[in-house]
Amino acid sequence: MKIKHILALAIIAALAGCSGGDDAATGEASKSMVEKAAEGAKDVAGKAVDSAKDAASAVVEGSKDAATAAADATKEAAGAAVDKVKEVAGEAVDSAKDAAGAVADKTKEVAGGAVASAKSAVTAATGGADAAKLYSACAGCHGPKGEMKALNVSPVLAGQSKDDIAKKIAGYKDGSYGGPMKGVMATQVTKLSDADIDALADYISKF
Repeated sequence: MKIKHILALAIIAALAGCSGGDDAATGEASKSMVEKAAEGAKDVAGKAVDSAKDAASAVVEGSKDAATAAADATKEAAGAAVDKVKEVAGEAVDSAKDAAGAVADKTKEVAGGAVASAKSAVTAATGGADAAKLYSACAGCHGPKGEMKALNVSPVLAGQSKDDIAKKIAGYKDGSYGGPMKGVMATQVTKLSDADIDALADYISKF
C-alpha cells in the first residue's frame, strides 16, 4: 500500500512538473475559447432580442389593424343604428300627424253637428212661439191653417215646402217676387228679419 501511494504521488509530481512550462499557452487558449463563447452568446442573444422585437412589432401592428377594423365596424354599426332610429322616428311623427289630423277633422265634424243641432234646438225653443205670433198677422187672409186663398187671389199656403215659402216671403220683402198681391205683402213682410222668415216658413210648412 505504501509503495502504491508513493508511486501515485510521484506521477502527480511529474505531471505537475511537465505541465509547468505550458501554463501560459494553456491560459491563452482557455481565454480565447471563453472570448469566442462570449461572442457566440452575444450573437445568439442579439438575434433573440431582434426576433423578440420583430415579434412584438408584428403584434403591435396586428393590434392596431384589429383596433382600426373594430373601430370602423363600430362606427358603421352606430351609423346604421342612427339611420334606423331616424327612420322609425320619422314614421312615428308622420303617424302622429295623421292621427292628429284625423282627430281634428272628426272634432270639427262633431262640433259642427253639435252647433247645427243647438241652432235647431234654439230655433225650435224660441222661434216656434214667435212664428205663431208672426203668423197671426197672416191668418186673417190665409186662414188659421193656411187653407184659404188670400182675397181669393193667392194660392193656398198649406202643403207648400219651407224653402218655397221662405223664398216667396223674401221675394215679397225685396220686391223680386209677387203678382197682384205684391204691394199688400210687401207692407206685411218688410219688417221681418231673416230669422223671422225662416221661422215663419218652417211654421207654415207644417200645416
